[in-house]
Amino acid sequence: MDTEQNDPRKIIFSFLSELPQTIQTEALLFVIIYAIGVDLPNDTKEFPGVVRDYLIRLGIPAIGAVICTAAVIDHIFEGQIPRLDSAEAALKLLTDRDPKNLAFQQSHLSLPLRRRHWEQAFEKWNALRATKLAPQNLRAFADNHLIPHVRRSE
Repeated sequence: MDTEQNDPRKIIFSFLSELPQTIQTEALLFVIIYAIGVDLPNDTKEFPGVVRDYLIRLGIPAIGAVICTAAVIDHIFEGQIPRLDSAEAALKLLTDRDPKNLAFQQSHLSLPLRRRHWEQAFEKWNALRATKLAPQNLRAFADNHLIPHVRRSE
C-alpha cells in the first residue's frame, strides 16, 4: 500500500497546490484542459478542487490520472520558457507601440517574476520526477492499484 508521502496522487497535487499564485492557475488550467477534459469552472478558485477530485481516485482510474497529469505537467514545462520568451518580445513591441496601455505594461513587467516562478517550479518538478515520481515509482503505484485487494474476514 502507498504511504501518504509516497502516494503520487498526493505528491502531484501538493506540487500543484504549492505553486506560486503567479503561475498556479495557469498550471491547473492546463491539467484541467489536457488531462481531465471537463468544462472549465467559471471561478478559478474551483480549479484546485477539480484537479484534486480527478487525482484522488481509486483503482485503475487513479493510475490513469497520475500518468496523464504527470505527462501534462511534463508537457507544460517542456515549452514554457520559450513561450515566455515569445510573449516577452510580443509584449515589448505592444508596449512600445502603445505606451499608455497599462495592460500591456503590467503584463510585460510581470514576466520576469513569472519566469522565475516557472523556472523554480521546473527545478522542483524535475527533482520529483527523478525521485518520488520516477518511472519505477509510478510503475509500483500502478502495480499496487492493479492487484485486487482481498478482504479478510475477521
